[in-house]
Amino acid sequence: MANEESITITETDAEGNETTIEITTTKADDLSAEGDSESLVEEVVEALFDVEVGESDDTSDLSAEEASDTDVAAEDLPAPDLEAATFDSGTYDLDSLGIDPTDAGTDVPAEPDAGLGTDATFGETTGYSELDAQAEAEELEQNMHGEAAREAQEAADQFVEEGDYAAAAQAREVAENEAFEAGDESMLSGSDAIELEAAAEKQAEVAEIQQQQAEHAQAGDYEAALEDSRNAEQAVQDADYLASGSDHSGQAAAEKGEMEWAVWEQDIADDNARDAAAYAAEGDMDAAEIYGDAAADAQEAADYHGDLGEHGGDISVYDPSSDVASGGVYEPSADFDTGVDTGIDAADTSVDTSIDTTPDFTE
Repeated sequence: MANEESITITETDAEGNETTIEITTTKADDLSAEGDSESLVEEVVEALFDVEVGESDDTSDLSAEEASDTDVAAEDLPAPDLEAATFDSGTYDLDSLGIDPTDAGTDVPAEPDAGLGTDATFGETTGYSELDAQAEAEELEQNMHGEAAREAQEAADQFVEEGDYAAAAQAREVAENEAFEAGDESMLSGSDAIELEAAAEKQAEVAEIQQQQAEHAQAGDYEAALEDSRNAEQAVQDADYLASGSDHSGQAAAEKGEMEWAVWEQDIADDNARDAAAYAAEGDMDAAEIYGDAAADAQEAADYHGDLGEHGGDISVYDPSSDVASGGVYEPSADFDTGVDTGIDAADTSVDTSIDTTPDFTE
């Protein structure tokens, strides 16, 4: 024999309005026969709300009060599908029971408990702030400056090796500026830009001296040409020293050596010529002729050495180790654009942290 059993559910929303639901079901005889004091409805409600029906008035919204005038009548609600509310599957039809899943009585939070809110910023969720983005951008920019400094220094070293100290000074100045921006001067080496500029000025001075040396040699003024060659050799050595470059003074030294021979032979020629003149004055023409021939031979030797020591002359001595380049210009091989784009818009660091709060009761 079966009998009817009713249970009333009272819900109170956030505004204090109460809604009462009355559920009536039929209790099977076998439940009573087995001594089970709870009906299937009670078990469903207890499983859903994690409460004991009828045991405590202050821990549950369930009551046996009659529905008020504003209560929802049981006959207005669809009959619950109790068979669908199986405890094995964990699937419950809340809509058919008129249960609001956002009610505090359920185990499902109405709002995400992330501690951040849906308006959380990018930094709050990832720990990556605008300052971090700026620091990363600055680090990337410094790296770019460092790379530009290394390339410019390598170019300066190459120009120094070629003897083009003016171009080396230009490249070194770029390297120094880039190293300053990078905050790292470890890539710099050799002479600095000021020293290289001084070396380039010395090279320009050498060119002027050697031009003057050639003019003196052509005029047969080997004493003056010798002095020029000495000054040129010293200027070349000074330039190489200032630039920390290789020794390019071999050509000037070779020309100086030839001019020393020219001066030596010129002195002999002059001495013999004076002796020849003296003997001729005494009437000793044979001696005068001998000294005259010796003077001519010495003069020929002096002129020969003078031609060898004439800078840029047709038969001038040549030392390939002294060749230097000139007119070079430093141009970076790559366009180092240090306006680094980190891909992060610091003005918009918000991130969508919205969470789907629709409860899922399927286990």
